[in-house]
Amino acid sequence: ARKFDLAKSEAMLRKSMEFRKEMKLDDLVQSYKIPQIIQDYYSGNYFGYDKEGSPVLVDPIGNLDIKGLMHCVKKEEIWKYKLYMAEIATVKFKQQSKKLGCRIESMTTIEDMSNLGLKHLWKPGLDCFFKLVKMYEENYPEFLKRVFIINAPAIFPVMYSLMKPFVSEETKQKIFVLGSNWKQVLRQYIDEDQLPKALGGACTDKDGHPYCKSQICLGGEIPKSLYKTDLTICNDDYTTAVINRGATMQIKYEIEDPGTTIRWEFKTDGHDIAFGLYYKEDESLADSNIEEMEKLISVERRDSHLLPEYGSFYCDRTGTYIVNFDNSYSWTRNKRLSYAIDVLKPDLSKDICNFNLIKT
Repeated sequence: ARKFDLAKSEAMLRKSMEFRKEMKLDDLVQSYKIPQIIQDYYSGNYFGYDKEGSPVLVDPIGNLDIKGLMHCVKKEEIWKYKLYMAEIATVKFKQQSKKLGCRIESMTTIEDMSNLGLKHLWKPGLDCFFKLVKMYEENYPEFLKRVFIINAPAIFPVMYSLMKPFVSEETKQKIFVLGSNWKQVLRQYIDEDQLPKALGGACTDKDGHPYCKSQICLGGEIPKSLYKTDLTICNDDYTTAVINRGATMQIKYEIEDPGTTIRWEFKTDGHDIAFGLYYKEDESLADSNIEEMEKLISVERRDSHLLPEYGSFYCDRTGTYIVNFDNSYSWTRNKRLSYAIDVLKPDLSKDICNFNLIKT
């Protein structure tokens, strides 16, 4: 895990032992009670074994409603659950090693990104996920044998660009983004009787469900009625501004790479604000002449004084994009706005282009 550097390996081991003690990981499998909301909505589970006897984790992560989940449980509970799942894997390793008479100490993961979209760029959710990735890298460094990513959407290069700083070079070498032949590739590594039918295998539920949802949680949108009002999710990177009565505020972004995503979140104190997004193709057009620009998101009043507003836009063209906060309809009140806007560039490096190296 530390390239045979004994000093670094020892430091890593000591730190991991302290972490295990702090999180009480040795007793987690026996003592942890999974919250019902996580049981019902956190996507994925272990399903079968690969051809070498390693456990397989199937995760339809594109169906995970991380925003809804974080409105129902604290992020610490999410981390605890995923650590519990890691400890379950170690139990499976021991069972398989004893059964097969050889050492099993890593697993295969299938990440199904069907339905993955802009909503998954929600910053608090990504921060929660990246913290989890860091925990895994530091405490389960050789856990992964390989990760198969299937049904990767156009937004995946942005996701990967954000994730790269948290992933070791060794782990990156184990990630494979599969193309349209992904079912054939999976069958090269996993027998059909160990795979759900929806993933190219032969397994179904008794009622014929092809994804074996009785064993694999498929995620899904969490009803807002289950949200807990005492949970607060905030961004420490807000910029504040006051938009005067009858006025607007435009923020301009020059997008140089197609596939870039603009992500925003904002809230206001006491009263609503209108929000919209525009695209300027004609460079000679003045920035103030916003009504003549292409309207990407219509200006509408948002109740950002009640709940923070979140959103993102996938930019398939280069050019000028203008975020517009509009208070022109209010002639009596200035609006205090807190906002965070990020420009997320896609990863165009060779390593992502070379992911799909497995051929049938």
